[in-house]
Amino acid sequence: MSNATLTYICANGHRWLSPKCFCGLTAELENLSKPVKGSPIAKPKGNKYGAKKVVVDGIPFDSTVEGARYLQLRAQEKGGIISGLYCQHPIAIRGENGAKIGLYWADFVYFDALGEEIIEDVKGVLSAVFKLKRKTLAAQGVIIDVVKREDIPVEFLHAAAQMRDCGVKRR
Repeated sequence: MSNATLTYICANGHRWLSPKCFCGLTAELENLSKPVKGSPIAKPKGNKYGAKKVVVDGIPFDSTVEGARYLQLRAQEKGGIISGLYCQHPIAIRGENGAKIGLYWADFVYFDALGEEIIEDVKGVLSAVFKLKRKTLAAQGVIIDVVKREDIPVEFLHAAAQMRDCGVKRR
């Protein structure tokens, strides 16, 4: 017996596991060796950039690098270098008339030794969406500092890597 997945396809092109399609049409049997993208039997992919989720101090992070940056900032907060560390802090994105048009979720917000508010985002890849949000917020006077993997000391990266595969979902 083959390991092929049995699916049905209707006249509208919908692929399903039963002969009755959700659109009401009767589907015909189709033999596929691989699940079709978007079909109910296709396995979900992981993060598109290969990031692994971690949980640090009970806080879920989308990547090991983000978790490592949290460990670094927490150590700086304990040492008195920074204060008021917040994770996943929402910032309103406003249009020309000042109306709220969306939200930007900053990875970290804290105050440095001079009392200035610092807004950070940990990025492996600067996506087009992030660049647009960053420019829009800059026009509002909100500056976002980007932290990359190479900016984080290796000991924090190793510590965060030990916390992978947490299975916790965020937001």
